[in-house]
Amino acid sequence: MDRLNHINSQLDIMILPRSNDEMVELEDRYKLDPELNTLWSQKDEDELMANTEMVNCLNSTSEWIFDSFRLDHHTNGVPIPKFAYWLFKEHNLIEEFKISTPKLIKFFRVIQAKYVPNTYHNSIHACDVAHAMHFWMRRGLLSESATSLQVMAALVASLCHDCGHPARNNAFMVNSKSKMATLYNDISVLENMHLTLLFETYNEADCDFLGATNREEWQAFRKQVVSMVLATDFGRHNEILSIAQERLKQGRMDLQKESDFDLTMKVGIKCADLRHCMMPHEMTMKTTDLLMEEFWAQGDEESSMGLPISPFMNRGKANLPKEQAGFYQFMIMPLISVWAEILPSEASVALDYSKRNWEAWQKKGAAKTSSKGK
Repeated sequence: MDRLNHINSQLDIMILPRSNDEMVELEDRYKLDPELNTLWSQKDEDELMANTEMVNCLNSTSEWIFDSFRLDHHTNGVPIPKFAYWLFKEHNLIEEFKISTPKLIKFFRVIQAKYVPNTYHNSIHACDVAHAMHFWMRRGLLSESATSLQVMAALVASLCHDCGHPARNNAFMVNSKSKMATLYNDISVLENMHLTLLFETYNEADCDFLGATNREEWQAFRKQVVSMVLATDFGRHNEILSIAQERLKQGRMDLQKESDFDLTMKVGIKCADLRHCMMPHEMTMKTTDLLMEEFWAQGDEESSMGLPISPFMNRGKANLPKEQAGFYQFMIMPLISVWAEILPSEASVALDYSKRNWEAWQKKGAAKTSSKGK
């Protein structure tokens, strides 16, 4: 009874509607982080800086080739809090915004706990996306143009953008008549849910790390975070890409102009969300395998429920090299080409690896076709 009363009291402060069973599941995820309810102290920072392997891993964020799986290993499966702290320190955000470090860490510990341990859409993926945005915002045009508040919003959006992801896409949520689809009227269902979890968490005890910001700063921060996370809805891919292509026909982006900066951040987080396609092929294959297992599990469930199986999710008819080659041709290359037009030098390495991966998938597809013909 005491446990049920505790869960009911927690439900009272939650924005996202949950059942008692869902609250029990969340409480179990909280237990995976033994430090969740321990306030960050100078001792914690000293221990972090004394951990040579972890510091070496975190220092590699300055390079495009960053291994979030290694970070996950060094943090015992709880990478987001320490990664967030490192990135905020790298951008001098804690000092500039007078951020309470214990509240910052608590916020990201709770966000970490609300990530579901999926094969792909998990906290490792969140660190991948945040790394890409960090990499691009530390150099060149974005480094010169973005304000500290805009940098902070981009990092928070990236780290939280898939919080609570159920390993099923928006089409599944709508077709299965899930309560989330009902709640958000079938519109960017998952993305709205991620944002709700983000701001729900901020309202929890000791998580309001931006207490020193003024109303205008908070509104600008929230507006950018909302815009960026909603842009990760893959159903809006063609819309956002087309708007960016049309805008670039008029000339370079003016990042001092609010509309241009907003559009740039939408394209940027979309590229960051697909970072696994823009890495050396061995890393790309590893993350692609994890993603496809998630996709095929959705296809299996759709089949068992009598729903239409979503594209790329039919395990029995999968032709991975062909599908990936087509995905790069119609989705990845047009997107990263726009990003490279916005940030010619900063995006060049991602563009190069995207081209190499596309070629690799084409070769694998040709080889598979050739072997079938023998």
